Amino acid sequence: MTAARQAPIWPVSRPALPDKALQPGESLNTPPPPRAAQTWSGCPFGGSDLEDGDVARRRGQETIRDMALSLAVVMAGVLLFVVFVMPRGGDEPAVKVVATSEPMAAFARQAPYSPLGPAGLPSSWKPTSIRLTLPTGGGDGGPAEATIGYVVDRPDHRTFARFVESNAPTAVQRILGNRPANGTVDVEGVAWQQRRDGDGHLALTRTDGDVTVIVDDGGGKGGANQADLVTLAASLRPVVPAATN
Repeated sequence: MTAARQAPIWPVSRPALPDKALQPGESLNTPPPPRAAQTWSGCPFGGSDLEDGDVARRRGQETIRDMALSLAVVMAGVLLFVVFVMPRGGDEPAVKVVATSEPMAAFARQAPYSPLGPAGLPSSWKPTSIRLTLPTGGGDGGPAEATIGYVVDRPDHRTFARFVESNAPTAVQRILGNRPANGTVDVEGVAWQQRRDGDGHLALTRTDGDVTVIVDDGGGKGGANQADLVTLAASLRPVVPAATN
């Protein structure tokens, strides 16, 4: 007689026992309650709306701060360039001065008249040009002319003045044009004729014998005023001729 075969015994899964006693209404199949999200410094892990808002706000503040710092650096560089590198309009080039004493002394030795020349002007008066014309072939009777240009170099501005002396009969008309005398100016007790054109340019003239002396503002922009021309006229003194060799 064959023995009966025994059915296999399969393992039966049993639900895990809870860590604590079941509460009324709970069963072994009831899922555990959700756990609260862990947080760090007030921001929950897992990406919440609060996290996105705080991070975006901090990033926006950092961006504005970085832009402000960058702009400050750029403006500082521009300021340094303007102060130390960029040329300023008020920084005019130095005045190039020419000698006048020796040329005028040589002119006085050959001129057909006894010339006058500026002397003892303030240091701000700087001669920048001189032109001397003697009679052709030398000797007496021919036209002779001396012209000296000045820059009145003051700290805040520069002006221009001119001294002309000539024995040519038409010197005033040739240099000043048809500019009539419209008054007189006293220069150390001597009356000088005042001639002002339609643009306001001023000249003072004086004729002594055959020699005419003109002091004017050059007829251009930045010309000297009347006080400067009076100073130039008052500085005229006889020129000592250079010694002959």
